[in-house]
Amino acid sequence: MKKIPILLMILSWVTINGFGQNGGTSNKYHSPSEIHKQMLDLQKANKNVSSLHLIGHSYSGIPVHLIEIGAETSAEKKSKPAVFVAANFEGTSPLASEAAIYLIKDLIDNPDHYKNLTWYILPVGNPEGASHFFNSPKMVSSRNFRPFNDDMDDQVDEVFGIMKFMIDHPQIALVMHYGSTNFCIQPPKGGRKGETNLSFLRIPKNYAAMLNADPNKRYTMDEVKEMVKTIVPKGMVVDDSMIAGMLGLGAAVNPLAKDLTIYTSYSKKYKKFLKEKGYSTERLDPMPAKDGSFELWAYYQLGLPSFSQDFWGVPKLEPEKPDSAAKTEQAVKPEKPAKPEQAAKPGQAGKKSSEKTDAEKVFLSYNDSLLNAEGFVNWTPFNHPQLGEVEIGGRVPYADMVPQVEEIEKAIVAQVPWIYELTKGIPDLSLDAKKIKDIGDGIYKLEVWITNEGKYHFPLAMGSKNKVPAPAVITLNAEGLEFLQGKERTPIASIEAGKKQKFTWLLRSTKSDQIKLSIRTVNARGSETTINLGGAK
Repeated sequence: MKKIPILLMILSWVTINGFGQNGGTSNKYHSPSEIHKQMLDLQKANKNVSSLHLIGHSYSGIPVHLIEIGAETSAEKKSKPAVFVAANFEGTSPLASEAAIYLIKDLIDNPDHYKNLTWYILPVGNPEGASHFFNSPKMVSSRNFRPFNDDMDDQVDEVFGIMKFMIDHPQIALVMHYGSTNFCIQPPKGGRKGETNLSFLRIPKNYAAMLNADPNKRYTMDEVKEMVKTIVPKGMVVDDSMIAGMLGLGAAVNPLAKDLTIYTSYSKKYKKFLKEKGYSTERLDPMPAKDGSFELWAYYQLGLPSFSQDFWGVPKLEPEKPDSAAKTEQAVKPEKPAKPEQAAKPGQAGKKSSEKTDAEKVFLSYNDSLLNAEGFVNWTPFNHPQLGEVEIGGRVPYADMVPQVEEIEKAIVAQVPWIYELTKGIPDLSLDAKKIKDIGDGIYKLEVWITNEGKYHFPLAMGSKNKVPAPAVITLNAEGLEFLQGKERTPIASIEAGKKQKFTWLLRSTKSDQIKLSIRTVNARGSETTINLGGAK
């Protein structure tokens, strides 16, 4: 007898459908249209420090906006580094959108958080997918309203607008995704190991049509890269790793060792941060990032510090006493595998099909203890007109994906402020020391030490590998200044966190004894100072 999960069968369930019935952030999940209205209202009430950007439309025409918050919103050219926060790209994380709205309100209420930064916040990255949560019956789906997957990529089309926005705003120095993964708790992991011969590639049919290529022909990596460059946003890095990942060819996608050290360090700090706030991290492990996810794209392609938060997971509760039988335990029947070879998954050899996984045990305990056993519907026989005799039942949609309404505020208030700690790590290139030597005849030797006082390398190791972002530049400016050694503009390709670099010039000054020295970079903090040559000894 077949079993049909109740994804489309539950018309009402008090604990879950209670989301969205009352007002206020703390006891309601807001629909995409409600989130959009909140964002519009907040921007209208704070026009001096905020503006809206229309980055595209969903398949059905829903406008996708993000809000900009900062002291430079009216400036045509930005001088401050920026933070990009996007939420709910999967469309199945309503809590993520609530966290984004909370962040917007908190920023507006606290100018200190944006006086030296520009913030771009996208509360609902996939409005059509997100709408499934508010439908009756509910359905867990990230698909948009397109009637069929015409381009065979299973992706939402508004993603192109988001990617283009980020390429067009190189001042973005830090990326955060509120969704189903959590790089703050669990540092990112690579998903594949390179094994494919990347010299002669076949292009799968679904991509061949997009690239106007022949699926039966073999291409060199350089040929494929040239094809892909014609369909991606201008300025986007197209390298071997991207192509291999895009075509599923087994690209090596592990974070580089230097960057992984940073992620691991922040993971430890984050757990301590939550402990100090009294927020428990005893829960199921976060979902691993999917190949091609926004957070991985931002790291691997843009070379940016990219984090993610999921804000909630099924909590691990104290085990019940032996004489207290779980209510749901009796409702769950072991499923027989369709084929013998499906009886055990990799790593589970010899495990009986009737045994429950740790995740199942944790959910059943949570369901019985906190959901009053309403997160699981008993399997019930049903005579289906097309399928015949089946059983209907299973886990209620979203029961293991979102907290109860009374937990919303607790989850986001405790965790959203962590991003302010992450922004403190943005590279800060400052003048650490200088030394001036008067050689005579108006000639001076100038030595300057520049230090990266941030917690992230400038740029990350992945950024150096991909040659993004643009280097920082030291500029010396004074009237009548002649460069005998060194240049007026000197690039800084990279400086690791906490490290310093020495730069030397041999100068002749004929008209001024003061030099203006500035350190400018697109997506990090720089500095400037005035050097008095006349005071040299």
